[in-house]
Amino acid sequence: MKKIILLLMLCWAAFSANAQSIQELRDSMALGNLNSQVDLAVRYIYGDGVDKNWDEAFKLIQDAAQKGNRYGELWLGICYHDGLGVAEDHAEAVKWFKSSAEKGNKSAMYWLGSCYSSGDGVEEDYRQAFKYTKESADNGFYPAQRKVALFYENGDGVERDLKEAFRYFRMAADNEFEGESAAKFMLAKYYFNGWGTNVDREKARKLLECINDDEIADDIKLLLETMEKGSTMRMYAFQFRYIPDILWNYENGKVEKDCLTDVTSWQLSLGSLFITDYEWDWKDVSSSVIHPNDSTEIIVYRFPEPKETPLCLYSAAVINTKSGECAYYTLEKTMNFDDITNLEKCWVFGGMSRGNASHVSYDGLMGDVTEQQFVDFILAFLSKSHSPMGETKYPTEE
Repeated sequence: MKKIILLLMLCWAAFSANAQSIQELRDSMALGNLNSQVDLAVRYIYGDGVDKNWDEAFKLIQDAAQKGNRYGELWLGICYHDGLGVAEDHAEAVKWFKSSAEKGNKSAMYWLGSCYSSGDGVEEDYRQAFKYTKESADNGFYPAQRKVALFYENGDGVERDLKEAFRYFRMAADNEFEGESAAKFMLAKYYFNGWGTNVDREKARKLLECINDDEIADDIKLLLETMEKGSTMRMYAFQFRYIPDILWNYENGKVEKDCLTDVTSWQLSLGSLFITDYEWDWKDVSSSVIHPNDSTEIIVYRFPEPKETPLCLYSAAVINTKSGECAYYTLEKTMNFDDITNLEKCWVFGGMSRGNASHVSYDGLMGDVTEQQFVDFILAFLSKSHSPMGETKYPTEE
C-alpha cells in the first residue's frame, strides 16, 4: 500500500505543482477546467483540506475522464485499480490507463507498463511493459526511468544492456525527489563495479554518502566501511557456498530455474555487496545444460584452472525433472600424496551436502580431465543407485 500511495502522490505532483486552495479549485472547475476538477477529486481522496470522500472523488474523476481529459482518465484508472469509490476492476483500469497514455500522459504510461509486467488486468507481456515504461521514462517520469534501467539490467522485455541500464539509472538519480535513494544506490553500484561505464569508486562513495534515508543508514555505513577496507570474494566461497545456495533455493521454490544458468545475474547480485576484488575473471565462468534422459537435467559450470585445493575445475547442478530433487557435484583439485612433486594432476569427484555444506568425496581421477569425463562420472554414479540422486539419496547430511 505504501508503494501505491507514493505513486499516487507522484502522479498528482506531476500535474499539481502549484497548490491551490479548495475554493480556487472549485472556482476554476466552475469555469470548465477539468484538471482543477480532478485536482479537487484528489483532495477528496486524501482528505486534504476537505473531508475524505472517495465516492465524491470518483464522480468528479469519472466525469472528467468521460469528457476526454487525460488527467481524469489516469485517475479513473487508479480508482478502478485500487477500489477508490468503486469496486476494483483491473481490466477497466487498464482501459483507462491506455486511453490516457495514448494521449501522452507519462504517469498513465508507467501504470500501464506496470500492469503488463505483473499481468494485472491484462495478459502479462514484458515487451509491452518495457515499451510503455520506456515511453514514460523518456517523457521524464523518474520512477519509470529507474524501472527501465532494471528492465535493461535483467533483460526483461528487452535484451540485457548494462550501458543503457547505467544511462537510465543516472537519469533517475538526477531526478529523484528529496529523500528518495533507490536510483542513487543503484548508480553507485554501477560506478563501483564498472557496469556500463568506467570504474569510478570515488563517485560511488560520494553517491552513497549523499543518501539520506534513516531506514538504510546503517547498511550504507557498513558498505562505506567495506569499500574503505576492501574485500575479496574467494573462489572457494563462490564454488562451494554461493552456487549451491542458488540450487537449494531453486529446489525450495524460492528462485526460478534461469537463476541457475545466468552467470551475469550472479555477477550483478554479488556486485550489490561492493566487493573490491574477485579471485577469478567473470569471463572465465560459464554454464551449459545437458539432458541425458527425460528425467535428468545437468547444468555444468566451468571455472578457470584451479591453482589451489580444494577448488573446482567443473561443478554441476543435477535436477531430477520429475521429482524436483537436486544435487551438487564437483570435480576438485587435490594433492598427489604418492608424488610430492605433484607432477600429475589429481582430481576428486565429489559433492556437497545441504545444511552444513560439507564435502563428500566419491572417486579419484589422474591427469588431464575433460568436461565429458565429469559428466560421465555423474551419470555412472546416478546409475548405481535406487535414488535418482545417488547411493544414499545424495545429498544428505551424516
